[in-house]
Amino acid sequence: MALVILIGIILSPIILIEIFKVNSLVAYLTLCLGAVVSEFVDNNPILKHFLKSSNYINHISYINNLKLLLLLVPLVLVIILMIRTAKGGLFSFNLIGSICVGVLLAYLLVPILPHTLNSGILDNKYWLKLNNQKSNVIAVSSFIILIMLVLQRSKFSHKGGSALKHKK
Repeated sequence: MALVILIGIILSPIILIEIFKVNSLVAYLTLCLGAVVSEFVDNNPILKHFLKSSNYINHISYINNLKLLLLLVPLVLVIILMIRTAKGGLFSFNLIGSICVGVLLAYLLVPILPHTLNSGILDNKYWLKLNNQKSNVIAVSSFIILIMLVLQRSKFSHKGGSALKHKK
């Protein structure tokens, strides 16, 4: 069951991005934004003030649920709002970026899932193998996204953009 959940976490953004033809570069960067925002929820003094009266277990549960929302909502909104922003056919260069989104989502989502879901995944041998390669996979996927960004930028700059032409 844990392997099915892990595969579902990885495949769901890939399928959604490819079916709706969402620009995977924007989806990846939005997922990174969600990760940064959700990372700093613990250190928010306003949030800590409101949670002082609650016990520690409820605090952790609330923080994890908030982290889940802050991680997933931006990605879901981008997928909804940016339908048909990817160029090319259904399975184009965008597929590589969507695979990067799926793997990054797994790395970010599994540790903050509720204990009932992530306990089986964290003990799974496939997750352990994937997690051992975390830094390599994130470095390679970030490099791929950077290359896609440069290629996308150069594609737009050659389309007769008058703002880019020098006036003499």
